[in-house]
Amino acid sequence: LKRTLYNLGYTYARSNQVFEAIKTFDALIQIKEVNLKTINALREQGYAYVKIGDYHKALDNFHRMQEYAKGLKAYKQQIQAHLGRANTYAQMGFRKYSQKIANEIKITDSLLLFIPEKPEIEID
Repeated sequence: LKRTLYNLGYTYARSNQVFEAIKTFDALIQIKEVNLKTINALREQGYAYVKIGDYHKALDNFHRMQEYAKGLKAYKQQIQAHLGRANTYAQMGFRKYSQKIANEIKITDSLLLFIPEKPEIEID
């Protein structure tokens, strides 16, 4: 079920049906089992929130994503969460967030040490 919901939400997101994507990812996230599909859904939903300008919900998603990924020792997803937060702060456009952006990138750099091969990390 999670795979189907993730693929449907991903398709909605890539088709710019942002509200449908958010709703579909939310259905997946409500399933209590936390795994990589949950973490990836939080990432995609976070970027959907950025698209509609709901930056605080996006930051919440990336924070939850980071916490879940940390629990699973999913370093690539932790990096994606920090980059998502940095991107969201940048989208917010306030100078006061420049230190938060720098901190997120610094954490990302330190997490790269835990990955045997340097992954190609996508940020939208």
